[in-house]
Parts: sequence; structure tokens; C-alpha cells
Amino acid sequence: MLKIVKNMKNADSGVPALPMLLELLAGIPFVQLDRAAICDGPNADGWEIPLRWPGGQTVLICGWSGSGQPAPAKAAIAALQNLLIARPQAVGVLVAPYISHRVATMCRQRGIGAVDCSGNAWLTFGNCFIERTGRPNRFSEARELKSVFTPKSSRILRVLLENPRTAWLMQDLSREAAVSVGTVAAVKQGLSAMDQLADNRRVLLANPAAVLTQWAASRPNFEQSQLECYTTLAPDEVLGKLAGYAKSCDVRFALCGLTAAWRLTPMVRSPRSTVYLLDDLATAAEMVGLKPVSSGGNLVLVRPCDDGVFYRCTERQGLPVTGPVQTFVDCAAIAGRGEEAAEAVADQVLKLTW
Repeated sequence: MLKIVKNMKNADSGVPALPMLLELLAGIPFVQLDRAAICDGPNADGWEIPLRWPGGQTVLICGWSGSGQPAPAKAAIAALQNLLIARPQAVGVLVAPYISHRVATMCRQRGIGAVDCSGNAWLTFGNCFIERTGRPNRFSEARELKSVFTPKSSRILRVLLENPRTAWLMQDLSREAAVSVGTVAAVKQGLSAMDQLADNRRVLLANPAAVLTQWAASRPNFEQSQLECYTTLAPDEVLGKLAGYAKSCDVRFALCGLTAAWRLTPMVRSPRSTVYLLDDLATAAEMVGLKPVSSGGNLVLVRPCDDGVFYRCTERQGLPVTGPVQTFVDCAAIAGRGEEAAEAVADQVLKLTW
């Protein structure tokens, strides 16, 4: 038993998976669970749990996946299916720190149960059906997944999502995104764990929409600092003055958020303008004649933490705006009308390229 607990233990949380599953089964009053009969599975990465109930019996063959990401989960499911070929009366169960809706769907389609250490479960055997959903992920994301959504790595995501039909060599992607080949390799590994690569030799997204949605859901923060300002000038006039200032100083500038979305797809108009400006914000405000305020401003200057936000900027009505991918991610973080604007950008611009 000690070996099982050691194999099934999540190193970050210290919560063993086996007791979690046994507690779940013990809550079924008509199922007999003989804890002494539990043994290691044939591949040493799982265990077997014999169960009895009035009129029937079975064995749960459980397989452990150290990551709940689709790629490793898919491999664990395949291993379980191979074991079940010789034991068709047994029931396969995938166990992982956390099982997403996507992985749970994969399990159901293949007739495999799913249980995670966060308390979610989908399991059926005999006349018993167990379903628990909605429990939040209690475990930190895998390192390879985190590497996909860092500010520096997001440069690679923008390139892949703005050019969704291009299969990139790593060196070419490194040059286009202005990052090291090592960073590209880390992001490629993370995307592979997410089962989001359509080509193992080159870097090509299998499902750009899914990657964009997951990136936006991670709530990335591109802001190093911001300055809220008030101006009596009309929006187009003050934005034109800011563009002129940025050009004279040779600094990067672009409309962003809802302001950019309105120029790309005029669906949601905000009373407050927002711009990215890679310069000292206080100096810019003074030179353009803006009044910094603590609240109630109608213009927000944002200095980004990484100039990748300017990738694929485009000109609309004489002013630079962030590319559709960056605009989508920015708007998706704004509750209500921001989400509506993001959907408009996806439907009217991005989906045409996917």
C-alpha cells in the first residue's frame, strides 16, 4: 500500500488520490468495498479495486495521470483501454489531480470513468452512477502550461493566432516573435501537453479558437503602469494628438481594449478611451495637455509590460490599433460589454482566418 500512495500522490498538494476515491466509493451504501483486497495495477501506475453489490461485482482498474492536460490524459486513457482488452468485465478509471471538462468528455466517449483529487467524478458500473462536477481546481497548473501564458511567451501566441494557417519552424517562429528558440521550445511543449498542436515537427495550432479562449481565461496582465486622465478634447482629437506625440518621440502607441474593438468592429463604444503607450506616461500627459485624475477620467494611458502587445497593429481611421488577437484578449477581461466586444472581434475578424 505504501507504494501505491507514493505513486498516486500529488507532490505539490500532498493529497493522495487513492483515499479520495475510496471515500467516494464508501459513500455508496449497497456497494461492498474490501480495502484489504486493493492491489497495485499491472503497470504499477495504478491500482485495482474489487467491488461487490447485490447481484453483481466488478474490478475498477485505475490509471494515474500526473497531469490533467489532454495529451498526457489521452495517453493514460489509451493505456487503460489496452488493459481492458484482456478484462472486458472490468471498469477503467482515469485519476488525475484535476480533470477538465474536455478530458472528462474524452473519458465518457471511450467508456472510461474519471475521478480527480479536486473532488470531481464521473463513474458508472453495474446499476451505480456517480457524477460530481463544478469543483474548482485545487492544484497549480503544470509548469509546461504556465509557460504558455507568460508575457514573453504570449509573443509566440500572438504570432500563431494572427497566422493560424502557417506551420512554423522553431527558428522562424523565434525570429518572428523576437524571442529565443528556448522560449519557443517551452511553449511548444506546453501546447503539446494541451493537445493543441496539429503538427509535431512544426508549430501549428490544432484549434486556434480553443487556445485563444484559454489564454483569455487565464486573465493575462499586460500592464506595467497606467495613468487615468481627463480632457475636454473630443476623443478623435486627443487620440490624434497622442499619435502625433508618439511619432515625434519615436515611441510605440496604439489604441487598445474597447477603443480598439470599436475601430475593428463597431459594436460596443466606450465613453472612455484606452491606449497603449511605451513611454513615460506622466511626461506624455503633460506634453499633450491631459489632466491626471484619481477617478472619473475619460482617457487611460497604459504602459505595457512587454511590447509584444503591438504585434500586428493595424491602422483604422488614421490611428494605430492593436491587432485583433490582442484586442480580443484585452476586451475579454472586461466584464459585460467587454466580453460582447471580444465576441464581435472573434466573429467578424478572427474566425475569417481560422
